Amino acid sequence: MNDKQLGAAPEPQAETEQASGWVTRLRAQPGFRTATVAFALTVMLGVGGPAAYAYWSASTSVMISGKTVRPPLPTLQGDVRCGWNGSRVVISQPTPVSALPGGASVVMRISDPKGTTYYTVSPREYVRLIDVPDLEDRLRWGNSLSISYATAYLNGNAAPNIGLVQEADLLDFKSLAWTKEASAYYRASFFCER
Repeated sequence: MNDKQLGAAPEPQAETEQASGWVTRLRAQPGFRTATVAFALTVMLGVGGPAAYAYWSASTSVMISGKTVRPPLPTLQGDVRCGWNGSRVVISQPTPVSALPGGASVVMRISDPKGTTYYTVSPREYVRLIDVPDLEDRLRWGNSLSISYATAYLNGNAAPNIGLVQEADLLDFKSLAWTKEASAYYRASFFCER
């Protein structure tokens, strides 16, 4: 047997040098071992991962809702006029609008006696009927036309040039304020009714 086992007096032992550094100071803190074990279990087992991800996901989702309000449309005043510009029949707006709200256009409605209605964007103070695309091809000899104007918002951007648009492209169609109608007719060309 050995003296240590028999309870002999302790022998002077050589002291080991302790490293002085941040790890040694950290080890000396109370609760270091408990914190180290809890951290190791969390990392190794992934216990906190799903909860942390769920919290992060919930905190980053944002819902924005709102409603844009368009400015009211100006109403055209006066009568639509059917006249001549050189050798072409032109339909003039009652009173040209100096400034329209963004996205708004002046729209001309052309109706024939069969109940067919055409809508075209009118970017100028007047429109030559011959310039409305596909209109002449859709008409028959002797068709009488009723023509009126309104300001309207269109789906998407306002068309910059004259072109036929669908009724579905005119937003809030039922609330449009159409002007009094002018009359014209078609006989291989356009004429104003007197």
